[in-house]
Amino acid sequence: MSDTALMITLQHQLDENRTLIFQTAVAADTPLSGINACLDSLASASNRMRARSFLPTTRIKLDTFKERLKQALDGILAAEVNVGGLKSQWASEDAAAGRRQSRYDTPARKQALTAAGAEVNRHRGDAILLQREIDELEAQLAQLEKQDASEG
Repeated sequence: MSDTALMITLQHQLDENRTLIFQTAVAADTPLSGINACLDSLASASNRMRARSFLPTTRIKLDTFKERLKQALDGILAAEVNVGGLKSQWASEDAAAGRRQSRYDTPARKQALTAAGAEVNRHRGDAILLQREIDELEAQLAQLEKQDASEG
């Protein structure tokens, strides 16, 4: 075996503030298969460390999206209760006025129902988008946890 060595450095940029740097040396007379095995080990270690570095922020992001989804679902419920409240209020007003059926066709009532319905739809749309984000983050988190647990 010779005293000459090849220095191998693997640099992996995590974000603008963090960089992983892995270094190793192999003898200059190491066969290509040995160098490839060394490079594979460095890449595996880099993937594990990358995953480990992103796990906490991914978990925080997932928790944030879950909380926002809860708020959107609460918003749907509140908006639907508002629609029901409007209809109940109008039914009471119509009954007090001697009308047998409640009328929702007045301009003011149409406008109020349209606004309340739009609020329900806005919260539903938000909930759908948030659920998609949560699904993606959960898949990403599972992949990161798998990489973190992998052996080199």
